[in-house]
Amino acid sequence: MQFLAESTDAPALAAQISSASGCSDIWAATPDWRMWRAHLPLNEVDCGWTHVQSPTRPQRDLLLSAVGQWAVAAGLPADLQQVERRLTGPEGVSWEQVPDFIRALGLPHDEEDLVEPQLDPFDDPFRDADVHGDLFAWMEQWVASDNHWRVEAGPMFGERMRLVQDIYDSMYPGGSYSVEELIRRIDDLRERGGLPR
Repeated sequence: MQFLAESTDAPALAAQISSASGCSDIWAATPDWRMWRAHLPLNEVDCGWTHVQSPTRPQRDLLLSAVGQWAVAAGLPADLQQVERRLTGPEGVSWEQVPDFIRALGLPHDEEDLVEPQLDPFDDPFRDADVHGDLFAWMEQWVASDNHWRVEAGPMFGERMRLVQDIYDSMYPGGSYSVEELIRRIDDLRERGGLPR
C-alpha cells in the first residue's frame, strides 16, 4: 500500500477477505507514510494470516487516531464512531460487512460501480500456467539435465513465471493484456513444451 500511495501520490486502501474463516484485513497508507492496518476477525477460527482478536482499548485508540489522520489526508469524511463499531462488534466483521466498514471511512461504495473481472486465473486455460499447479514438478524434471535446464528449460521457466504475473495483471478490463492475447501466449508456450498438454 505504501508503494501504491507513493506511486500515485494519493492515499491508498486495500481490503482482503479470508475464504477460510471470513476474517478481513484492511491496509491503508498515504504518500507521507501515514499507515494503518486493521485485522477484523469474524470468529475464533484461525484465518491463516497473522490472526489477532479485536483490539484492546489502547490499541483501538491508536488505530482510530491513525485512521483519522489517514482520512484527513485522503480528504474523506470518516465516521470514526462507525469505524470503531466495526472494529469491536460482538460478532466481528464478516465479508458481508466490509462494504459498511469502507463506507464508514467515507469512501463511496456502490455495487453498481463494481468492475467484474474479465478472467478467472483458476479456470482453464489460465490455471495451467499458475504456480499452484505443476510448475515446480515441471521444473524438477528438467533439472535432471543441468545443461538442458540452462539452455532450454530455464528461459521457459522465467517465461512461465512472467505469464502467470501477466494473467493476474490482466484480470480486469483495461489490464495489461486481453484474454485473447493471453490464450495465444499459453498455447504458444504449451507447443514449445513450457506447459503441460
